[in-house]
Amino acid sequence: MAKFSFHCQCYKAGQIGGIDKHNRRLNKNYISNPDIDTERSGQNRIYIAPKQSLYKDCKEQIEKRVVASGGRITKASNWICEAIFSYPTNYHLNAWTNTTI
Repeated sequence: MAKFSFHCQCYKAGQIGGIDKHNRRLNKNYISNPDIDTERSGQNRIYIAPKQSLYKDCKEQIEKRVVASGGRITKASNWICEAIFSYPTNYHLNAWTNTTI
């Protein structure tokens, strides 16, 4: 029986384009990881989808929330934190289908 799992990863500005491309399965070949089944990518749930691109949305939020309040951004600054949840296929998500975050 499968178990629940949770993974959280932070990314810097230069990594956002690559992770966005990876998450939306825009790469043609996945030679480095043959276990990726692109036919199942449609089953991925994205709770907050980017309005423009992931990079532009992040930059807009950082300027609005951090820079506007006097904060500063450096190369070492994390721009986004991605969370990935995995759960057993027999787990019912009916309670979550109408939930907005």
